[in-house]
Amino acid sequence: MRPHLVERHDLAADAFLLAGLIFLIGILIQTFAVFGFDGEATLSMWTELIGMAAIVVAVIGAPLAVWVLHGHHLKIRDALGALLGLVVGGVAGIAVFFLVFQLWRFVPAVFDRDQYGPLDLGILMALAAAGFLVWPVKRAIVDLRGERRQVRVDGVRIGALAALVAVVLVSVFLGQAEVGLWLVPIGAGAAMAIIGAELIEGRLARKSVATV
Repeated sequence: MRPHLVERHDLAADAFLLAGLIFLIGILIQTFAVFGFDGEATLSMWTELIGMAAIVVAVIGAPLAVWVLHGHHLKIRDALGALLGLVVGGVAGIAVFFLVFQLWRFVPAVFDRDQYGPLDLGILMALAAAGFLVWPVKRAIVDLRGERRQVRVDGVRIGALAALVAVVLVSVFLGQAEVGLWLVPIGAGAAMAIIGAELIEGRLARKSVATV
């Protein structure tokens, strides 16, 4: 794979993972706000806003944080590229996710969906995410065991992955497989946002080289 494609893949993977982690933290805060420590549910406008804020911070804040983590300077054009990537990727991602979810209702259930929820669909999403993340994670492990060129990036990538895997496994055990389903479109939106920023930066860099 070409170096710029490797960098793009790593950026997208890190944005995917960090967005998922931020979203999960927001959901945990929302859960405590709803149920508190006495176990009684108390829904309010504020608890709804916490959930919405978690999504916004995840799909916007995560790409920007990863962009800086990888050593890029944050400029207006990068933010605009991220916004464009988020809009295009978000619309496409929501459409694909909705289509898959609707079609999945007609697929014979592998597990009892009344008891386990959409566990079979969750497994499919997990396999797709694993296929997307396997090479960036492998590169991080190789770097940590060898040259250690980007220890912070490697640590964030592996730490976020470990946290997400743990939460997804616990959610499946508790019969809440839909938690993992939400992570995929949110992570995909963040990945598309950072790809948009990277594409614009690369396009401008090529133009500046061509004019020299």
